[in-house]
Order: sequence, then C-alpha cells, then structure tokens
Amino acid sequence: MNARPRIARKKALIVTSTSLAVSLLLSSFALAPVSHAAAASHSPSFKVPTIGSGAISAQELMNSPKLIPDSTRNIVGRYIEVEFADDSEWRNAISAVKINGYALQDPSSYAISPGKILLDGGFFGIDGDYDITIEATGYLSADIKQPIISYYSQNLALNKPVFASDHALQAANYAVDGNPATRWESKFADNQFITVDLGAVYDDITYIVLNWENASAKNYDIQLSVDGTTWKTVFTTNQGEPGHLDKVLFAPNQARYVRMNGNTRATDYGFSLREMEVYGDAFSGIESAPVLHADATENVIGEPLDITFADDLEWRNAISEVKVNDTVISASDYRVTAGQLTLSSSLFTEAKPYWISVQANGFKNTVVYQTVLSKDGTPTNPPTDPTNPPTDPTNPPANPGSNLALNKQTASSPDYHRSSSDAVDGRLDRRWESAFADNQWMSVDLGAKQTMNRVLLNWENAYGKAYTIDVSTDGDTWHTVYATDSEDGGIDDISFSPVEARYVKMNGIKRGTPYGFSLWEFEVYAGTADLIDSPALVTSPTATIGEPVELTFADDLAWRAAITTVKLDGVALSHSQYHVEAGKITLDASLFIDAKPYEITVGATGYKKEVVTQVITLGSSYNLALNKPITTSEGPLQSSSFAVDGNKNTRWESQHGIDPQWISVNLGDVTTIKRVVLNWENAAAKTYRVEVSTDGVAWTTLYATTDGHEGVANLLINPTDARYVKVTGTERTTQYGYSLFELEVY
Repeated sequence: MNARPRIARKKALIVTSTSLAVSLLLSSFALAPVSHAAAASHSPSFKVPTIGSGAISAQELMNSPKLIPDSTRNIVGRYIEVEFADDSEWRNAISAVKINGYALQDPSSYAISPGKILLDGGFFGIDGDYDITIEATGYLSADIKQPIISYYSQNLALNKPVFASDHALQAANYAVDGNPATRWESKFADNQFITVDLGAVYDDITYIVLNWENASAKNYDIQLSVDGTTWKTVFTTNQGEPGHLDKVLFAPNQARYVRMNGNTRATDYGFSLREMEVYGDAFSGIESAPVLHADATENVIGEPLDITFADDLEWRNAISEVKVNDTVISASDYRVTAGQLTLSSSLFTEAKPYWISVQANGFKNTVVYQTVLSKDGTPTNPPTDPTNPPTDPTNPPANPGSNLALNKQTASSPDYHRSSSDAVDGRLDRRWESAFADNQWMSVDLGAKQTMNRVLLNWENAYGKAYTIDVSTDGDTWHTVYATDSEDGGIDDISFSPVEARYVKMNGIKRGTPYGFSLWEFEVYAGTADLIDSPALVTSPTATIGEPVELTFADDLAWRAAITTVKLDGVALSHSQYHVEAGKITLDASLFIDAKPYEITVGATGYKKEVVTQVITLGSSYNLALNKPITTSEGPLQSSSFAVDGNKNTRWESQHGIDPQWISVNLGDVTTIKRVVLNWENAAAKTYRVEVSTDGVAWTTLYATTDGHEGVANLLINPTDARYVKVTGTERTTQYGYSLFELEVY
C-alpha cells in the first residue's frame, strides 16, 4: 500500500532574493574568532549572581558597546547588519545572540566581525519591531529595538490632493490624512467616487488599502490613470462589507491618479472611507535589465564562469558594479562582452551556491543564482533551501538534493499574466501568474524520466486553495499523487510515495483569492522530505475566559528553537501574543474572550505541525453587569440599558459631539472584580478611563488609555472590590458620540 501523502507547510519567512543568500554570505564574511563550541551541544551556561561573599554584582559587570540598528536593509526577509563601536574584548566574549528573547541555536545564522553583527533575514519574516539582545560574559547585555518594514511602507496617497463626487457630507481629504478617526463620506446615493492625485507618474502601482467605515461599498471598482482622462480598471468586486479593511493587490501598472468608483452601497447611507492608501515604486525612467542565465557547463571550482544574457548594448555600457554574494568585486575580476559576463575563477574557490548581481546606471538591478560544483561535479555544500531559516545543527534536516525543475521547460493554461518559466528560474523576485480564474494549471518537463517523491510550491499572495499534483511519463496520461482542498498559501512542502515521471503539473482547481494562481517557485525533488515528529502539546484542563492559556510539552530545545508560527483558529499570532519557554507555550489572555473550543497550531521548521484544541469555559465567572441598574450622562441617543442586556445587536449611544460622556453600572453589592470587557461600536472612545467605587461617591481609576478603538477591549485588572463600575470617555474616535454594544464585568 502506498504511504499516505504528507504535507508540511512552512510559512515563507524569506521573501527577497537578497536574504536567500545570507547563509552563503556568512561563509565569506570576515568572522571574528568567536568560539561556538558550547552552542553545538547546548545553550551556554551562566553563573547567576547571588548576595554574599565572592558574589558578582551588577556593578562589576562592564558596559557593552552601544548597538546601532540597521536602517538601510531593514526590509522583511533581508539580512540585518547591527553596528557597534568595535571592542575586541567584548566581541570575543559574546556568548549568546537573541531575537525577541530566543537564543539563536545555529552559529551559522549570524556572523560577528569588527564593529558589525550580521543576522540572517529568515528571522525577520514580518514587519514590526524586533528586540535584539547580545550577551557577553562579564558584560551587561546590549539591547536594541530593530524596526523591520515591509515593501509597501510608503503610502503614496498620504496628504496628496484629492477630489470626489459632488455634495460630499465629509471632506475627501479626510481619506488621505493618515488619521483613521476622520473619514470621507459621500452623499447618500450610489455611483459616487473619490480620486487621489499622487502628484507624479509612479511605476508598479500594485497595492491599495481601503479602510471602510460601516457605510461602505457593496460593489466598487479601482481605476488607474496616467493623465486623469483615460482610465484602466484593475479591480472590481461586488462583495464589499461594512467596516472592512480591503487590501487590494493587482498586477503592477503605471499611474498618477487612483480612483475608487462606488457603484452600489452596502447600507442606506453613502460611501465612507476612513483611509485610502496607495503603494508602489516611483517611476523615474528606470529600465528593466536583461535576464541573467547561470553557467551550467563549466561551473566547477577553478574555472571562470560565463553568465549569459540577451545582448543589450546600452545596458552593457551602463554597468557600474558587479557583486558576488553582496560584495562588490574589482573591475579586473570580470569582463563584459556581447551577451556574456565572464567572472574570474579566483572568485569561486568553494563548491557552493553564489548570488551574482549586476547594477547598471538607469536600469533595475538584475540577479542570478549560480551553483559552483567540485571537480567531480557535485556541490560540497548543498544549497540552503531559501525558504527555511537555519535549524539546530545537532539535528539537521535531510538533504533535499537538487531541484529537478530548475530552468526546465514549462507550460501553463492560456491567458496567463506572467510566464510559467519564471517559476523555475530559481529567483524569488519573479513569478508565474495565471488568469484570474479557477481551473488553471502549470507543468514542468524534467527532460527525462526521473524518480521523485517531493514537490515544493512557493506561493505568492495569490495562492491555490484547492489543487492536485499530477505526474505523467508522456505528457498525455496523468496520475494524481496529491490532492487538497484547504490550503492557505505560503510554502507547501509536499511528500508522496516515490514515482517515476517526466512531467509534473500543479492543477489549480480553486483560488484562495480573487486573483489567479501565482507561484514564486515550483520545485521538484527526488530526495527525502521526512519531517521530525513534534512534541505532543497538552492543553489546560481548566482554561477560562480572560485567562492566559498554557500548553505544556516534554521539552525539546531544537523544536523550540525551530518554532516559526503559532496560529489560533488559523490566524497567525504576533510574537507579542505568545511566549515559548522550556516545556511551555503561553498564549495571551486577551485572545480568549469567548467560551468555546479554539484550534491552536504550532509550526516549526523541519517538524510536523502540532495541532490541539483548547476548550475555554466560563468557569465560575459570569457577567456581573448583566441586566443590572445603569446610569449615564445626560441625553443619550440610545438607552444605557442596551449596554447590559446581553444582546450584541443593541447599543448605548451618547450625545454626538460632546466630551466627556460616561456610563456606570451598579452591580448591586460590593464584589471582587478582575476583568472588564468593553465592546465598542465604530463610534468608540479614543481616550477613556475605567473607574470603580464601593459607594458611588469616591472613585478609583483602574485603567486608562489614549489609544482606544472600535472592537472588543478585554481589560484584565488586579482583583478589586467594587459595587459601581464607570467608563468615562474624554475623546472620541469619530464626530459622533460614544457607543457600546456591551459593558461586561467579571
């Protein structure tokens, strides 16, 4: 009987071609003489200072150099260079490098040189702030906060000129002021529009964010124009929802003007946008460079390499620099002739992969991935899978072998947007993209029959939800080796029983987005892809609403270090929402606001996913405010009793445009409380405080914020005796009043 197909999904942490080469760059980086012997078998040990004779005091520890965060390469997936004023004694004493509190276990995932620490881009898979800590024996720890930004970091529409259809109820410029508390609102009619003038023509406009207020569009178009006269529709939907954040991704286009055409409203009101954001790259006449092709004939140690390209005389004459593994090489180490770049043999002294990039003035950068083999034709250091961060060196994954599909002939369904050959070129900056429809496919011809048991699909955002992997020996008769109907994008690493075939096809049945099927890379392997069993997670038997959840496991340091994602009901959590330590994963209490089962998934590189169901109960707690007497500031537009009736479809609403406003519930008796839940409607409080009292006269503030917003605020407080609980709003998020669906006390 054939083994059951297995799939291991590892979300893409590395999303740029530059970061793919970081582990290769480390091998040529000038390393300081730092010993990692201890790290090879276990984490370094530290003597804990104690009070008493001979104890080490904090005053005896020397100061570490100040770390300087990277402000030039700090893009998702790229390697990071943290700088410092060089101190060789401190550098040689470094014992641990930590990111967000987790010690890096693989010494090859970072490199230390005078004045600089290089960190693998695989650790920076999402945008946000990362805490980096460097520990050195005898020194105070050195800490910095490293910001990581996404590609789409500059909102091109911010504070740009904007105009809209006539008789708007609120000004159009509110949709581009960067303030989600303000909004554009059209008159109460269909067929309204808002247009932003970016001020110049931009290239590669490809991503728009629409932050709708409840009065949203049911059916709308996104249109682009270079001159404000001729328009191109790049997106259409008839499934808009009130209060939704629409992130619209489409094929890159040039544009100066961006328009949202609202055709049909979702409510009886108008069209209302809190923010309209536009992202892309500035167009400055930069031309595309020729595609580089790796040398596949004499690519062995000690031989020069010939990188070929479709000849472009203008580009050749404009070449300003050539890099190997991100290091600029001397002009004497390369020669450019018609259609060929020849690189000196002295640059390739090791059998391993190299990144070669060429920059020419007035042209975009172009890059190629080149493997150099030993004299016997094999790589002594197999290429690192570009989608995987480093793993524990004491337990390395099996060598996946060579990608059989690399640079092979491909075919795909018709009416594609981008060529299928871009999915087998080994580059992560180009991709195949099908027509915007279901039932699309892509296949690769391996050139001859091969025995295989593994396919790796590296999806772009437009992924396949349902698809099959089919194989064939002749290109006519196909056999399905894997099928799924519930994928969620990222990287699908698929294993199946070994089979002999020449052709391999991804047969896309259903899309996961409104766009097509889009693959950065389609890879085929003959090597093993067996995954290691993860430790079994044990759920908490007494987990209740509003409390942190602890999952326990038999501690496994390598598995802990390899954890890349924790999901709750299929949604990936941020690092601030969970904490991993020896034998335990703790999830934040704010995640569990309903009594129900939650599915928790933990993903670790090289390991099988571990999935458990955690049941959350009410426990002994109940809503003390339910149907209790309630009072409010004068003149509410909707009754305060609606905030304690247990019905989330009714709400209290204060007067419009007046600060402050308040609402207070009388629990009936003095009771110990430890949690307050505020379920805000869109008209929420930006600045507010929660107060308690035992007599309704003397009040104590338990919580205050200046960053409130719509949605549920689950406020955990120290146990406090109270009979009265009051919420006082002093600044609104909208021009309306304050509005609560429910005020709950536990």
